[in-house]
Amino acid sequence: MNKKWLAFGVAILAACGIGSVYLVSPSDAQGAAMIDACSNLVKSQMKSPSSYRMIDSIFDIKVVNKDDLPAKLDAINSDAIRQGVEKGYFSISEGKAFVEFESQNSFGVMLKGSAQCNFNLYDTSWASFESATVGGRQASMADLIIVSSQHKVDDTFKSKFKYLKYKIFKTI
Repeated sequence: MNKKWLAFGVAILAACGIGSVYLVSPSDAQGAAMIDACSNLVKSQMKSPSSYRMIDSIFDIKVVNKDDLPAKLDAINSDAIRQGVEKGYFSISEGKAFVEFESQNSFGVMLKGSAQCNFNLYDTSWASFESATVGGRQASMADLIIVSSQHKVDDTFKSKFKYLKYKIFKTI
């Protein structure tokens, strides 16, 4: 009898855990994915990546308003994206992720720093890494491409789970 109650309790806890992941909003999931991508970019820039630790993070997503849309579309070098937004196939938003971190330098001294990563978000399932500043230095486009190919910014189950993980451990 006790094993049945234990199994029932475990099943209820699992259902609540999975259910809470599905309740995360798409924008929160995208924000967690932006933070994850930004954090991984920062880690790739470190002399000692194993010493990297994210202290705090925050994200902001804003829909590009109609007045600023033409200038934003002119800055994007893709006719397909421009036409897709103009025809209403998808929307465009600007996302920013801010990460505060600490890591050891080459002498073993722990240093604190911050990073800002900028994204263009197209709908809820597609984004592009536009630029990043890590510790006051601009990240190269090659680094952005490498990180963005490995860390998708979307609203999938994985991104929703990351959001809950960040919330639980207070890094958002």
